[in-house]
Amino acid sequence: MQSSDACLDRLYQILHGYEKDKKVLIAYSGGVDSGLLCDIAWECIGKKMIALLLAGPFISQHEVDQAISFARERAFPLLVREYDILSFPDITENTKKRCAFCKQHMADLLWQVAHEHGCSNVIDGVCVSDTAEYRPGIEVSTKAGIKHPFLECDITKSEIRNLAQRRGLSLWDKSSSACLASRIPYGTPLTKDLLQSVERAECYLHECGFSPARVRIHGDIARIEVTPEQFQRLIEMRKEIVSFFRDCGILHVTLDMLGYRSGSMDETIEEK
Repeated sequence: MQSSDACLDRLYQILHGYEKDKKVLIAYSGGVDSGLLCDIAWECIGKKMIALLLAGPFISQHEVDQAISFARERAFPLLVREYDILSFPDITENTKKRCAFCKQHMADLLWQVAHEHGCSNVIDGVCVSDTAEYRPGIEVSTKAGIKHPFLECDITKSEIRNLAQRRGLSLWDKSSSACLASRIPYGTPLTKDLLQSVERAECYLHECGFSPARVRIHGDIARIEVTPEQFQRLIEMRKEIVSFFRDCGILHVTLDMLGYRSGSMDETIEEK
């Protein structure tokens, strides 16, 4: 692991290079990666940076509220743009290329907003650890001209959390939160009602103290992912959980015995 001071020095150099001519737009989600990047950029280049949060059906209202709250807490400039990603047929069809299509549409909007606000660069919080997972959107955003300073610095997720903790950021230990579409199997058409059912179900689990937690939907079956340490309490609450999920329109509720893990919708039978 690199030293925190070395990481910061390299980031400062890169950020100063970006804003040499105009402002920098940062794709912000409210997660620890983009949150740290915004905080460092605000310290480093000040009003030369603008954060942009795209709010829409792929991100829960709870996540939007937390993202706005963190921006206010750290006082960096934030734009919030409502964005209906479900208006694109290549998204609602939900093929395995959905993530790539989504990143292209988002990149187009990021550049549109960047030009509106006099920004010559668009950057995001992608880090080295992201490249170890199935993330087709990274290549798309790179081709679209979006830069990844954490990648340029060879910074991992654990180093990002370490830096965020050192800086006293409230989100340093926040669980990762992929878009709500990642809870739906490829080939199942995406609708606002379906995504809202996932959002309601996951929000309920979080309010009950389950974290991390995912609700994957397979037709009328919900597959709950929590860490094995949380299995017993979830089973003890099974009646309340089933009742709430049925109010969300989910008929059958199951517990995934492998537990919580990122990207489980991309698993194949060979992966054991």
